[in-house]
Amino acid sequence: MWQAVQITDDTFGFQHMENFHEPWAATATVQSSGDSLSLQAHITMTYLTNKEEYEQLKESIQTLAREVQGARQAQSVKLQYECRGISLFDGETPMPTKPHPAGHEMFSEEFSEEIW
Repeated sequence: MWQAVQITDDTFGFQHMENFHEPWAATATVQSSGDSLSLQAHITMTYLTNKEEYEQLKESIQTLAREVQGARQAQSVKLQYECRGISLFDGETPMPTKPHPAGHEMFSEEFSEEIW
């Protein structure tokens, strides 16, 4: 469902495979340090409408991390996620939202995980 598009050597954008004209729902930047990598993913939650879409995007980011890890022969990859934006979700959300003074529900979460 999501496609990683290489922007520069170390930067990727994620968009729906069906519609290449939509903005990137996420960007990811890769940094090398010795035999490990760090991948910083910025997810614009406003472009997602349900939990399944979020989970599929996160899986696509993890797949990219494994591919880059293999290509660069890195021992590990630390993924750092920053999820921000207005919630347009129908139903259950993948993380808590916070009320905004304008009456919207907002996502504002950061978390990380490692791939060995």
